[in-house]
Amino acid sequence: MTRRGRKLGGLIRPAVRPRVVVRAAFTYAALSRLARGRERRGPLEVPAWAQGAEGAESLAGESRPRISVVVPARDEFERIAGVLAPLLGPAGGRGAEDRPIAPGVVEVIVVDDRSADGTADLARAHGARVIEGSELPTGWLGKSWALQQGLVAATGDIVVFLDADVQPDPRLPAAVAALLEDGANLASAQLAFEIPDDAQRILHPALLATLIYRIGPLDSTQRIPASVAGINGQCFAARRNELIGAGGFGLISAIPTDDIALARALSGAGWRIAVADGSSLGSVRMYESAAEAMREWAGRSLALPGASPRARQLFDLGVVWTVQGLPGLRVWRGLIRGLLRGSIRDGFAVLRPFDVAMLAIRWSLQLGLAQVYRRELSVTVGDEDSAVEGEGTSGLEGGVVSVSTVDRLALLAPFVDPIAAVALTRGTLAPVRRWRGREI
Repeated sequence: MTRRGRKLGGLIRPAVRPRVVVRAAFTYAALSRLARGRERRGPLEVPAWAQGAEGAESLAGESRPRISVVVPARDEFERIAGVLAPLLGPAGGRGAEDRPIAPGVVEVIVVDDRSADGTADLARAHGARVIEGSELPTGWLGKSWALQQGLVAATGDIVVFLDADVQPDPRLPAAVAALLEDGANLASAQLAFEIPDDAQRILHPALLATLIYRIGPLDSTQRIPASVAGINGQCFAARRNELIGAGGFGLISAIPTDDIALARALSGAGWRIAVADGSSLGSVRMYESAAEAMREWAGRSLALPGASPRARQLFDLGVVWTVQGLPGLRVWRGLIRGLLRGSIRDGFAVLRPFDVAMLAIRWSLQLGLAQVYRRELSVTVGDEDSAVEGEGTSGLEGGVVSVSTVDRLALLAPFVDPIAAVALTRGTLAPVRRWRGREI
């Protein structure tokens, strides 16, 4: 036996180092999950009957779903108008008996989880049906209990659940509900992210990438094992009676990561899950700063506490460090070395072929996420000095318009991957267990 190998049959065979085997296992896990993205569902489509007067006339008499929208809310006074106004209209002059303006929606229910900031009053002013949340039962967390109360109170055939920080197109509920008409039991939409500060515009995509490396693209059409199933809890839908019959949110009553846990519980029971890109029909403003994203998302729920077994969390942490965190650290090392030596080319000589491969995959993933990281810009069309181009500018001869364009700052996210890996490590080993003054 030598340090480099062992003699067998007259040949010297190199010993396989344990760390190489471990790295190979982590890398295979990450790549096999990303590979599900080869078969992905197309963008969310608005059904013809929900496309305005023309669609309504062409499909007169056709059976349409009756949709209840449920919004759980706790101290959301500053945000809740963003989700209610597109569905119900502006505040003032409306009551719960007035019909919502969103196609197919028969009611918008706000489950007020004992807010202390006037959330319920503002919701009523918009015409929402407000349910005062009852006392939290033993064995339940606040959001799960609010969702359950909204589910039971709903009168529609289909219930669409929206977070209070979602800003929907009025047609979003109809489009998500249409996925159920195509044979799914549980449907969800991935929304665009509205990010207010520059630091978070770089950090947020890096945090999201850690999730994709662990569960893969949610909108894959491949058969996904229940152990890695997931939905976007900011926007999802199910048939009311079917979800109640399956146990409702009692299935995941004490699990902080309620959306992932619900998807896995129902997938394990044979439910078919469909997730589609809904970034053109809604956006969400999750956090106001990078510090809040680190504390509330990375620290509290990004590690999927309760939804993934502890051993799986630790394994996935190894996956993230192998394919995302450590290659990013070597980029930092290369940059520093290059600056000190006066040659970036010499600095990046520290990168190994494995690092180069992982970085290429990482940037490809970031380009794939560009659709959900977009910026709304005001542009003067027809101004020769304007260098901004985006969707919605073609065919316009002049004037100030709002256009959507790729957030180029988000493309820098791979440079902060080590920070995202550290944040995930902290959230895995020492998660935050309080939210808005309540234990979770």
